[in-house]
Amino acid sequence: MADFEDLTGWREELQAYYEEGGQEAVDYIYRHDPEVFLVSTRLSQVQHFAELLLKDPELRDATAQQMEWLKVVDANGGAVGRGDPEWDNRPLEAHILMGDFYEWYCLKSGYPHEARHLYSFGMFTACDVLAGKYESVRSKACVELLLDSDYIEQDEGGL
Repeated sequence: MADFEDLTGWREELQAYYEEGGQEAVDYIYRHDPEVFLVSTRLSQVQHFAELLLKDPELRDATAQQMEWLKVVDANGGAVGRGDPEWDNRPLEAHILMGDFYEWYCLKSGYPHEARHLYSFGMFTACDVLAGKYESVRSKACVELLLDSDYIEQDEGGL
């Protein structure tokens, strides 16, 4: 069984969850609860998720691919869709991998999947570290940026 120290087997664990839970498992992952969507995310949770993305070589590579794709999207005014010349170059496999990992992470950590702040802030934080903007996800500048958001809250007792 995969855990946060050794991610080996996380895909199989996620697949087993779907197979054992059937439609109920799918409904749980893809439910939409507007109140949960607005829930703040703890700083430590974002840091942990981003660190895992950077720690695992396959997830790190997928994060790097997402980072490059975000540069393309930004260069095209923030949106690239079907019909755009760049659309066929999007890193679909990387996106699917990261989405699957996020689902597994939520199940494993008990984080409400539908809140989505963890995925967004965790991925962007990991991308910023890969790009050299921050030394680490725990650097002072990175922490200050995260806490400046209305969606990230300081853990009780500080860092």
